[in-house]
Amino acid sequence: MLDENNDIWPKSITVDKNIVSVLSQSTYQNFPRALKELITNSYDADAKSVTIDIDLDTETVVIEDTGRGMSDKDFEFYLRIAGKTRRKEDNLTPLGRPIIGQFGVGFLSVFPFFRNYSIESKRAGTSTKLHATIPLFKYFSDQSKFVDVSSILINGGRVQDFSQSTRSFTKITLTGFNDLTKSFFYPRKQKTNRVDNSSVDNFDAIRKLQWILSDDLPIKFEDDRFNTMFDLHSNIPFEVHVNGEQLFRKVYGNEILETHKEPYNQIGKIKFKYAILTSRKSVKPYEARYLKVRNLNVGVGDKRENFSSSHGATRSRFHWLTGEVHIIEGMNELIKVSRDDFNFSTDYEELKDFLSRRLNYFSNRLEDEADIIREIKQTGKEFRVNNLSLLNPVNIQKKLQKLEEEGFDLKTESDNSKGVVINEENKEVIVSENLSSLEKHIIIKNKKYLVKSEHWDFKTSLFPACKLQDDTIIINSSYPLFTSKKFTDVFVKMHLMLLFNHRENKITEDVYLLLINEILEYYSDYK
Repeated sequence: MLDENNDIWPKSITVDKNIVSVLSQSTYQNFPRALKELITNSYDADAKSVTIDIDLDTETVVIEDTGRGMSDKDFEFYLRIAGKTRRKEDNLTPLGRPIIGQFGVGFLSVFPFFRNYSIESKRAGTSTKLHATIPLFKYFSDQSKFVDVSSILINGGRVQDFSQSTRSFTKITLTGFNDLTKSFFYPRKQKTNRVDNSSVDNFDAIRKLQWILSDDLPIKFEDDRFNTMFDLHSNIPFEVHVNGEQLFRKVYGNEILETHKEPYNQIGKIKFKYAILTSRKSVKPYEARYLKVRNLNVGVGDKRENFSSSHGATRSRFHWLTGEVHIIEGMNELIKVSRDDFNFSTDYEELKDFLSRRLNYFSNRLEDEADIIREIKQTGKEFRVNNLSLLNPVNIQKKLQKLEEEGFDLKTESDNSKGVVINEENKEVIVSENLSSLEKHIIIKNKKYLVKSEHWDFKTSLFPACKLQDDTIIINSSYPLFTSKKFTDVFVKMHLMLLFNHRENKITEDVYLLLINEILEYYSDYK
């Protein structure tokens, strides 16, 4: 029997007065994040699929799910913003999913983005379909920042639809783009100083929305290894389709550098799983760099985190790192209403510190590996000297010895085209078999010379930068203009030119000394 109060229309949105101040400070100005809140409502309703259809011409967005649908009582609760919190025993949905929503503000999130909001919902086993409309344009203008949500009136009612008695669904139709929505779908092109222009912001609007949603929603990975790693092989599938394309969570590293210990790691009350990945190249798009934090498998915040790298300066391979952090217990009560961060927790600070240390460790590890690879490549280039520290094969041996001391097993392979591969998982270092006989040569005027590096006092020597002994060129590693890797080759060749011309008596010793002194003076800003 229906409650007589449920037949009273129009209804009004009601607000728990304890949450008004929170709502006034927590606006959803990010359109994808607001849309994510509606989709996670479908997840909490045990929907197995959600379809989102966007028509830019008619300024319409339709979100339809296959969830339980809403009864009259559910709808009253739906309109009760930040109403009574769910009891602990209700932290799981009827099908066993952990409930994501806890503040009751999810449906409000899209209000500032549209002029009209309509909803229809139906439960299986009944022919009654609930429907309602909210004229958002009356309460949200492009100029007003806040609105008294308790004054919003909702028109609607019930209709009988006997043709769909076995179906359950909720369908939300949003029409009329406000300025916030238009700015997302039709952004102004901004000039950027980024050399690497690989950014999600360069995607078209629909593709950008798909990317952001796929990075945030509780959907499966496209790489099934990570569904196993994070235990996402659920018996309750959850699929999201945007304009006909199914979304999958993407992975941006093909090598797992480190992951949690089974079944999870724990810091204080926080239980979490994680994976740090790399493909040994810059992660693109750059928004996919660093670690995505998820709480109950839903993305937290608008971007991935590097946790401020407080443990020493990060090295150049930091942007090679990507990965995931799944918080499975211990932080749900501390997540902010806007779901962009957590409130302060000493356990979470310790977790961030742990992750910062791991990112820095692997940044340094990849840089060490890159140093060795650069040296191997340099030995094969007989026309350039870039980094004097890489002229001595002993430097490679020291790096390899350090890895052995850390427990790595050193192996050699004749067909190792990469020169060196550090396998963190198996604690192996696989190097090219010619590593121990590395020598650097350079060709000058069709003659090959062996190149070595030594250091001497450039101020007192007749040859402050370079010396020639038979077929060996010796370069002074302490010479001031050789400290910049970017310009070392240029200055080395400049001094070799003077040295060879002096040896061939094409210039006098006085002219030679004058020129080498002039070089230091003219290029003093390169020291």
